Amino acid sequence: MRVVIYNNNPMETNCYVLETDDVAIVIDPCYSYDLLPNKIKDKLQAVFITHGHFDHFTFLETYKNKKLTFYMSEKCYYKLSNSLRNCSSLGYSPLEVSINDEKVVFVKDGDIVKVSGINVKCFETLGHSNCSISYLIDGKLFCGDFIFKGSIGRTDLITGNQENMQKSIKRFKTFDENYVIYPGHGDATTLLEEKDNNYYFKN
Repeated sequence: MRVVIYNNNPMETNCYVLETDDVAIVIDPCYSYDLLPNKIKDKLQAVFITHGHFDHFTFLETYKNKKLTFYMSEKCYYKLSNSLRNCSSLGYSPLEVSINDEKVVFVKDGDIVKVSGINVKCFETLGHSNCSISYLIDGKLFCGDFIFKGSIGRTDLITGNQENMQKSIKRFKTFDENYVIYPGHGDATTLLEEKDNNYYFKN
């Protein structure tokens, strides 16, 4: 499976495109559908959103009416059209997107989603927001603003919660698998590297 990263947006948020020979999916549509290569568009089947902060779905509007399926937590869904809850009204241009006419699947902790041979396991990773979902695909964890290389997501935004963040970290500290971690911002890392070096994993 090939992973391509697009992050040429003002917030430097990572949009991930995962592709095999037959299928492609997008995680966090903060890169315009119109700019994707045609070979990706032709096999794109699904869009996953890690959480409902505006910088992670900035170009969601461009993915509408493409016969795609959209996956996210239910709480995330209701933030898309609320500029206060998706934080776009906090000094940015308010962003409100409705996907009421699209095929939307709400996911929760423990769900396994199958997209044409790609298995996606869903982990609830609350703390940065109350709608954060991390997606595990072929040993790769796409975690939004849960874990960063050497750090974690902030918890002082609306619906953020430090106690929930600590619970999410505590859970991942028990995992033996050395997942490759693809965060919402910055470079990739691994779970073992964060266990060894991330201050927030040592408490």
